[in-house]
Amino acid sequence: MSGSGRRKPNLRSSVYQGSDGKWHGWVTMGVRPDGKPDRRHREGATETEVTRKVRELEGKRDAGKTSKPGRVPTVAQWMRTFVEEVAPQRVAQTTIDSTYRPKVERWIIPRLGGHRLDRLYPEHLYKFYGSLRKEGLAPNTILQIHRILSRALSIAVREELIGRNPCRLIDAPQREEPENETLTAAEARALLALTAGRRNGTRWSVALALGWKFTRPKGNRRRTVPIPVQLVAPLRQHFADQDAEREAAGAAWQGWDLVWCEPDGRPIDPHDDWDQWKALLAEAGIAKNARLHDARHTSGTLLGEQHVDMHVIQRILGHAQVSTTRIYTDPTDPLTREAADRIGRALWPDPG
Repeated sequence: MSGSGRRKPNLRSSVYQGSDGKWHGWVTMGVRPDGKPDRRHREGATETEVTRKVRELEGKRDAGKTSKPGRVPTVAQWMRTFVEEVAPQRVAQTTIDSTYRPKVERWIIPRLGGHRLDRLYPEHLYKFYGSLRKEGLAPNTILQIHRILSRALSIAVREELIGRNPCRLIDAPQREEPENETLTAAEARALLALTAGRRNGTRWSVALALGWKFTRPKGNRRRTVPIPVQLVAPLRQHFADQDAEREAAGAAWQGWDLVWCEPDGRPIDPHDDWDQWKALLAEAGIAKNARLHDARHTSGTLLGEQHVDMHVIQRILGHAQVSTTRIYTDPTDPLTREAADRIGRALWPDPG
């Protein structure tokens, strides 16, 4: 580099004062796709300032953290590209429509969208998450927003649009474990009595008995588990009814290959699923504020009450680790009472 006012030969860094009175720096970062040198420009009020900027660029280049040549997109531009083109490769469209897009458009883009992707810094994220807390967003919602943003920025690093992911440079927002409202066996029986014979009624039977959900197992795994014999006949009737709906829909049938669906084969909207679950709880006289996901907790807990081995429950629920399964098996009063009776008999075997 030189401050003599003369440019250095091509392919080398240079710092000089221009006719506009400002100092300019040029750094060769590599080669463009067309074979021409990738030269990046920096400017500043003083030679010292520009020299620092040039050295920062040289450091990134030498560390292999060079971004792609060309104009770096803004956070808004990249997040929309991520939601529309990148995320669908790995994420179900229903999740994109219900979770990714709303959080990107409602929170990330309005607050961070104007930043250039390579000029998004940790301090911007701290301020962003702090503002979300002040507005009363739930900790788990903030964490979900952070994960969506971090995933998008990780892809941007992989695509060489930026050199580092600022989400990895800060502590992630803390998760708040929600209170589980597990149903008792009696409450589950009352709910299933209501759904017997209803359209898609077996959906709730399978959810409470086996903890199955609509989505595919994670990691593209396939799993096969036995079902209670009491579910065989209702499921056969369900598939017969679905065949009749398919025939009635004719060309309007949408072949998603789903077990439970709308009368034309479309997926059930997650919001409708939630509303149906809440309506069933109210109709059954169950006052608990149970989430739909608590059906999965109920399944794990009821299996535990039947003294099913933890590793068997793990397989039925489809968990990769037994530690996850333990979260889904709440120690209910009957189990803790029985445990107390067992330790009592072990320590005081004489009934007297």
